[in-house]
Order: sequence, then C-alpha cells, then structure tokens
Amino acid sequence: MSEDFYILITLPVQITAALLALLGLISILRAPSIIRQIFGFKIILLAIELFLMHAGAIHGKLPEAQTLIIIMLVVESIFMAVALAIITNYYEHFPQGLIHRKEEE
Repeated sequence: MSEDFYILITLPVQITAALLALLGLISILRAPSIIRQIFGFKIILLAIELFLMHAGAIHGKLPEAQTLIIIMLVVESIFMAVALAIITNYYEHFPQGLIHRKEEE
C-alpha cells in the first residue's frame, strides 16, 4: 500500500491502542474478581500487539513486527495456562472469586 495510506491511519490506530491499554489498566486496578483482572491484562497485551503491528507497517519492518507478535502470542498462551491453573486453585479456597475481601470481625 502507499505511504499516504499509512500516514492517514497513524493517529486513529495509536489512539485506539492507547485507549485499549488504558481500559486494560483500569480493569486490572478496579476489578474485584481475579478473572476480570486477567482479562484486563489480556486487553493490554492486545493493545501492545496492535501498536507493534502498526509500527512495523509504518516503518516497513512488517516481518520483524510479526515475529515479535508471534513470540508475544506464545508467551501469552503460557501465561494464560498458568493463570488458569492459579484461578482454579484460587476458586477452591475462595468460591466468590473476590480479591479484595472485607476482614471478618
């Protein structure tokens, strides 16, 4: 595609990636459930992948960006498997799934 096309879509893609990262961060900080926090982390990773793909397309280094994204996907799948194991263990002890519990008096 032409260079004008990439320049035209630069700002909306960067804004979208930033908003996704912010949404994920808010989800991690405000969610009472561990599952919602994991989803927030996943949203942040998607924002990073979007930014990497966009940066690779802009600078003409798309194969390198795709390689980084594939590596991120592998690491992300390992993280999700470990997170699922932790969540399963956590729900055995706390069936509500809440991270911030009130101390019982």
